[in-house]
Amino acid sequence: LSAGTLYVSPLTRAIQTAVVALQEHPSVRTHGLKLLRSCREIKGTVGGLDTVGKCVGEEIFTRVKENLDKVVGEADSKDMLSKVKIDVNDAVTEWWTHTDMTDHGVELDDRYHDFNCALLLDSTTDTIIVVGHSLFFQGYFKRFLSSEFVASHPEIADKLQQHKMANAACVMFDVEYSDYEMKVISAQPVFDATFK
Repeated sequence: LSAGTLYVSPLTRAIQTAVVALQEHPSVRTHGLKLLRSCREIKGTVGGLDTVGKCVGEEIFTRVKENLDKVVGEADSKDMLSKVKIDVNDAVTEWWTHTDMTDHGVELDDRYHDFNCALLLDSTTDTIIVVGHSLFFQGYFKRFLSSEFVASHPEIADKLQQHKMANAACVMFDVEYSDYEMKVISAQPVFDATFK
Protein backbone atom coordinates (compact mmCIF):
# COMPACT_ATOMS: atom_id res chain seq x y z
CA LEU A 1 0.00 0.00 0.00
CA SER A 2 3.00 2.29 0.00
CA ALA A 3 2.92 3.21 -3.69
CA GLY A 4 3.89 6.81 -4.26
CA THR A 5 2.82 7.08 -7.88
CA LEU A 6 -0.16 5.53 -9.65
CA TYR A 7 0.16 5.68 -13.43
CA VAL A 8 -2.88 4.98 -15.59
CA SER A 9 -3.38 4.62 -19.33
CA PRO A 10 -5.46 7.52 -20.69
CA LEU A 11 -7.95 5.09 -22.26
CA THR A 12 -11.33 5.51 -20.54
CA ARG A 13 -11.66 1.86 -19.51
CA ALA A 14 -8.29 1.93 -17.72
CA ILE A 15 -9.13 5.12 -15.82
CA GLN A 16 -12.51 3.68 -14.82
CA THR A 17 -10.79 0.50 -13.57
CA ALA A 18 -8.33 2.59 -11.56
CA VAL A 19 -11.08 4.77 -10.08
CA VAL A 20 -13.24 1.82 -9.05
CA ALA A 21 -10.41 -0.44 -7.82
CA LEU A 22 -8.16 2.14 -6.19
CA GLN A 23 -10.52 4.84 -4.89
CA GLU A 24 -9.79 3.89 -1.27
CA HIS A 25 -6.06 3.33 -1.75
CA PRO A 26 -4.10 5.69 0.52
CA SER A 27 -1.82 6.82 -2.31
CA VAL A 28 -4.78 7.75 -4.51
CA ARG A 29 -6.03 10.01 -1.74
CA THR A 30 -2.58 11.55 -1.30
CA HIS A 31 -1.16 11.65 -4.83
CA GLY A 32 -4.06 10.92 -7.18
CA LEU A 33 -3.82 9.14 -10.52
CA LYS A 34 -1.33 10.26 -13.15
CA LEU A 35 -2.12 9.53 -16.80
CA LEU A 36 0.74 8.03 -18.81
CA ARG A 37 0.27 7.81 -22.56
CA SER A 38 3.04 5.24 -23.03
CA CYS A 39 1.13 2.50 -21.15
CA ARG A 40 -1.95 2.63 -23.39
CA GLU A 41 -2.98 -0.55 -25.18
CA ILE A 42 -1.08 -1.80 -28.22
CA LYS A 43 -2.99 -1.23 -31.45
CA GLY A 44 -2.39 -4.33 -33.54
CA THR A 45 -4.83 -3.89 -36.42
CA VAL A 46 -5.67 -1.08 -38.81
CA GLY A 47 -9.20 0.09 -38.15
CA GLY A 48 -9.36 -1.20 -34.57
CA LEU A 49 -11.26 1.33 -32.49
CA ASP A 50 -10.87 0.02 -28.93
CA THR A 51 -7.39 1.55 -28.63
CA VAL A 52 -8.21 4.94 -30.11
CA GLY A 53 -8.75 7.89 -27.82
CA LYS A 54 -11.24 10.69 -28.26
CA CYS A 55 -10.24 13.30 -25.68
CA VAL A 56 -7.20 15.14 -24.40
CA GLY A 57 -6.48 17.03 -21.22
CA GLU A 58 -9.39 17.78 -18.89
CA GLU A 59 -11.86 16.44 -21.49
CA ILE A 60 -10.64 12.95 -20.51
CA PHE A 61 -12.04 13.43 -17.00
CA THR A 62 -15.40 14.51 -18.44
CA ARG A 63 -15.56 11.41 -20.66
CA VAL A 64 -14.66 9.14 -17.74
CA LYS A 65 -17.42 10.71 -15.64
CA GLU A 66 -20.03 10.31 -18.41
CA ASN A 67 -19.13 6.64 -18.93
CA LEU A 68 -18.92 5.89 -15.20
CA ASP A 69 -22.35 7.53 -14.71
CA LYS A 70 -23.79 4.99 -17.18
CA VAL A 71 -22.19 2.02 -15.43
CA VAL A 72 -22.66 2.77 -11.71
CA GLY A 73 -25.14 5.67 -11.72
CA GLU A 74 -24.54 9.38 -11.21
CA ALA A 75 -24.52 9.33 -7.40
CA ASP A 76 -21.96 6.53 -7.09
CA SER A 77 -19.89 7.98 -9.93
CA LYS A 78 -19.81 11.38 -8.23
CA ASP A 79 -18.81 9.76 -4.93
CA MET A 80 -16.00 7.72 -6.49
CA LEU A 81 -14.62 10.60 -8.53
CA SER A 82 -14.71 12.95 -5.55
CA LYS A 83 -12.09 10.72 -3.91
CA VAL A 84 -9.71 10.72 -6.87
CA LYS A 85 -7.62 13.51 -8.32
CA ILE A 86 -6.57 12.86 -11.92
CA ASP A 87 -3.41 14.49 -13.28
CA VAL A 88 -3.60 14.48 -17.09
CA ASN A 89 0.21 14.61 -17.17
CA ASP A 90 1.32 13.85 -20.76
CA ALA A 91 -2.18 13.28 -22.19
CA VAL A 92 -2.67 16.96 -23.04
CA THR A 93 -2.20 16.41 -26.77
CA GLU A 94 -3.36 13.62 -29.07
CA TRP A 95 -1.88 10.55 -27.38
CA TRP A 96 -3.46 7.64 -29.30
CA THR A 97 -2.57 5.70 -32.44
CA HIS A 98 -4.82 6.66 -35.38
CA THR A 99 -7.31 4.19 -36.84
CA ASP A 100 -5.30 3.84 -40.07
CA MET A 101 -2.11 2.89 -38.20
CA THR A 102 -0.79 0.14 -35.91
CA ASP A 103 1.74 0.13 -33.09
CA HIS A 104 4.95 -1.57 -34.18
CA GLY A 105 8.64 -1.11 -34.84
CA VAL A 106 10.56 1.93 -33.69
CA GLU A 107 7.48 3.81 -32.51
CA LEU A 108 6.54 0.95 -30.18
CA ASP A 109 10.14 0.64 -28.97
CA ASP A 110 10.03 4.38 -28.21
CA ARG A 111 6.85 3.92 -26.17
CA TYR A 112 8.43 1.21 -24.05
CA HIS A 113 11.49 3.43 -23.63
CA ASP A 114 9.25 6.30 -22.49
CA PHE A 115 7.49 3.97 -20.04
CA ASN A 116 10.81 2.81 -18.59
CA CYS A 117 11.96 6.41 -18.29
CA ALA A 118 8.81 7.26 -16.31
CA LEU A 119 9.53 4.37 -13.94
CA LEU A 120 13.21 5.19 -13.68
CA LEU A 121 12.85 8.94 -13.22
CA ASP A 122 10.07 8.75 -10.63
CA SER A 123 11.93 9.64 -7.46
CA THR A 124 8.86 9.78 -5.21
CA THR A 125 8.92 6.11 -4.26
CA ASP A 126 10.30 2.64 -4.87
CA THR A 127 6.78 1.30 -5.45
CA ILE A 128 4.61 2.31 -8.40
CA ILE A 129 1.19 1.04 -9.46
CA VAL A 130 0.44 0.99 -13.19
CA VAL A 131 -3.06 0.39 -14.56
CA GLY A 132 -2.56 -0.52 -18.19
CA HIS A 133 -3.53 -3.14 -20.73
CA SER A 134 -2.86 -6.81 -21.41
CA LEU A 135 -1.07 -6.51 -24.76
CA PHE A 136 1.05 -3.63 -23.48
CA PHE A 137 2.24 -5.70 -20.51
CA GLN A 138 2.70 -8.84 -22.58
CA GLY A 139 4.96 -6.89 -24.94
CA TYR A 140 6.76 -5.34 -21.97
CA PHE A 141 7.55 -8.73 -20.46
CA LYS A 142 8.66 -10.08 -23.86
CA ARG A 143 11.15 -7.25 -24.12
CA PHE A 144 12.35 -6.83 -20.56
CA LEU A 145 12.08 -10.06 -18.55
CA SER A 146 15.69 -10.90 -17.63
CA SER A 147 17.15 -14.08 -19.06
CA GLU A 148 17.96 -15.16 -15.49
CA PHE A 149 14.30 -14.86 -14.49
CA VAL A 150 13.12 -16.69 -17.62
CA ALA A 151 15.55 -19.53 -16.89
CA SER A 152 14.64 -19.82 -13.21
CA HIS A 153 10.85 -19.33 -13.58
CA PRO A 154 9.92 -20.70 -17.02
CA GLU A 155 6.22 -21.25 -16.24
CA ILE A 156 5.67 -17.70 -14.99
CA ALA A 157 7.75 -16.29 -17.86
CA ASP A 158 5.66 -18.24 -20.37
CA LYS A 159 2.43 -16.87 -18.90
CA LEU A 160 3.71 -13.31 -18.94
CA GLN A 161 5.26 -13.42 -22.41
CA GLN A 162 2.90 -15.71 -24.34
CA HIS A 163 -0.55 -15.18 -22.83
CA LYS A 164 -2.81 -12.18 -22.34
CA MET A 165 -3.63 -11.12 -18.81
CA ALA A 166 -7.35 -11.38 -18.07
CA ASN A 167 -9.28 -8.20 -17.26
CA ALA A 168 -8.27 -6.76 -13.87
CA ALA A 169 -5.35 -9.19 -13.53
CA CYS A 170 -2.43 -7.95 -11.44
CA VAL A 171 1.27 -8.68 -11.70
CA MET A 172 3.84 -7.48 -9.19
CA PHE A 173 7.30 -7.00 -10.71
CA ASP A 174 10.68 -5.53 -9.87
CA VAL A 175 12.83 -3.68 -12.36
CA GLU A 176 16.53 -3.03 -12.27
CA TYR A 177 18.48 -0.51 -14.28
CA SER A 178 22.14 -1.22 -14.88
CA ASP A 179 24.60 -0.80 -17.71
CA TYR A 180 22.06 1.39 -19.56
CA GLU A 181 19.56 -1.45 -19.65
CA MET A 182 16.21 -1.95 -17.90
CA LYS A 183 15.41 -5.51 -16.83
CA VAL A 184 12.49 -7.11 -15.03
CA ILE A 185 14.34 -9.20 -12.44
CA SER A 186 11.27 -10.73 -10.77
CA ALA A 187 7.58 -10.99 -11.55
CA GLN A 188 4.66 -12.70 -9.90
CA PRO A 189 0.95 -12.74 -10.78
CA VAL A 190 -1.01 -11.77 -7.65
CA PHE A 191 -4.62 -11.76 -6.40
CA ASP A 192 -5.41 -14.95 -8.35
CA ALA A 193 -4.54 -13.32 -11.67
CA THR A 194 -5.54 -15.39 -14.69
CA PHE A 195 -4.29 -15.47 -18.25
CA LYS A 196 -5.98 -16.29 -21.54
